[in-house]
Amino acid sequence: MRELFHVGYWLAHTYARRAKPASGLTFDQASLAKSSAVPAQTFAQIQSFEAKVSEGSAALAALQADKGALDEELKRLRDEIAAIKKANQAQPDAHDYSEAQTRDLFIDLLLKEAGWPLDQARDREFEVAGMPNSGGQGFVDYVLWGDDGKPLGLVEAKRTGRDSRIGQQQAKLYADCLDRQFGQRPAIFYSNGYEHWLWDDGMYPPRQVQGFYKKAELELLIQRRTSRRSLADAPIDTAIVERFYQSRAPSRGSGRRSSGKRGARRCW
Repeated sequence: MRELFHVGYWLAHTYARRAKPASGLTFDQASLAKSSAVPAQTFAQIQSFEAKVSEGSAALAALQADKGALDEELKRLRDEIAAIKKANQAQPDAHDYSEAQTRDLFIDLLLKEAGWPLDQARDREFEVAGMPNSGGQGFVDYVLWGDDGKPLGLVEAKRTGRDSRIGQQQAKLYADCLDRQFGQRPAIFYSNGYEHWLWDDGMYPPRQVQGFYKKAELELLIQRRTSRRSLADAPIDTAIVERFYQSRAPSRGSGRRSSGKRGARRCW
């Protein structure tokens, strides 16, 4: 219900024609109605409901019969909604969608599903030094630790109503601090609970992922930084590769195989 309240607030702020909800409006759990037993339905009530369903189906059939008029009406309504949205976006949205609740309700759960218990104080709000601000102090939302006590990854959380990529630069600065402190650069995640991005900034550009990595996956990612070798430097076994173009292909970056069957068998 709390998340539905935030969704409803966003809808009203974005699309309402007239009165807008106050920016200080908050969710009040005490105002929820208490649960009560559902009364048994009588046969007459069920018959009445079925009659209303039939009336609705007949009305829908009539609308479908006049598809041209319906399409025009839909176009008019879409244009009207677009104009309302544009006008409302000119007003800043100061509503508190709660970044802390995003962490508690979404990211905590997803990390635990990936095998991160988050049972130590250092797992959340880990303090780092060396940030480019007045005090040089910062707090990393989540640090994912390896068995050797070094950081494998970090997570920068943003509230659900914001683009998770807003946290990219801040997450990079946290990674710089952890790298200086522990001598190992963590992989960077930034998320708003719905969209997740992974950035191993020394190797690849950011890419969107479906969830958080497990410990073994992050360990492999870190290990590949040093174990990966260039194909151009790979030694060639001359016992099975005897033609000049087969030896030349890897160093020239060619991915094409020999056109001859005999050559293809020898190369592969």
